[in-house]
Amino acid sequence: MNATKEEKLENKKIRIDFFDDILTTFIENLYKIVSQQIDYSIPEIEEDSEFMKNDFQLRFTQGHLFHLAVIPAKKSEKLLKSEQIFDYFLSTPVDIDYDKASESFAFLNILSSMALGLVKADLYLPEVIFETEDSFFVRYIPLINNNEIQKQIDKLKQIMPVNVCNYGNKFISKDGIIDLLAIFITLIVKKIGRKQNIPPRDKIIPIFAYDYPFKADNFAQKNIGQSISNWLEKLYVCKKDISPLVRIESFSGNDL
Repeated sequence: MNATKEEKLENKKIRIDFFDDILTTFIENLYKIVSQQIDYSIPEIEEDSEFMKNDFQLRFTQGHLFHLAVIPAKKSEKLLKSEQIFDYFLSTPVDIDYDKASESFAFLNILSSMALGLVKADLYLPEVIFETEDSFFVRYIPLINNNEIQKQIDKLKQIMPVNVCNYGNKFISKDGIIDLLAIFITLIVKKIGRKQNIPPRDKIIPIFAYDYPFKADNFAQKNIGQSISNWLEKLYVCKKDISPLVRIESFSGNDL
């Protein structure tokens, strides 16, 4: 199926006007708003020593969708709302008594604390993930731009329980630690980002702030995912550097 002249012109206009103006402004504002509101967006939840004894498992259900299964120490398995349980981890301080917590709770608590530290330091980047040729979503991944951050990631790998995250019948290996950090980072950023003013009827901007995919309606829109991915390369100089669009602050292990 060949694109019509009108569709080609529409696609060209999207690439030039949208990426160089609207999307740039939105992402710049996103980083600012997240930085300004993050300390006010994580609810305070009272520490529960009994809750810490439970086991937890992240389960991917379809594509990028997942839920957190809570396996109580003394009761049958039950499911809780993912955002509610994520808020609990994000609000729980890293310096708890881990002798009173399960391995999975300890791991997810340290993981969430690191994700929170990375977001506060603006050390994250948007990434396009394709589900199909016509569908994609945006997640936020950690920016690993110094050895200290890599050391913290290596420490997480060492304490990661084997069965803490699965996709179907397979458990995610320790190499999937970046994906697990991305889950928490994306949740934090989109929790705050969706509060932004999003232009009505806009189809692209919402995928940076909400947890649902972009689906192409016509031939011209099939190229949007790759166009966004190519445009986001402007944010990368290499894996350790980032363009001036994103503010960089000092970040040490003490921040985690």
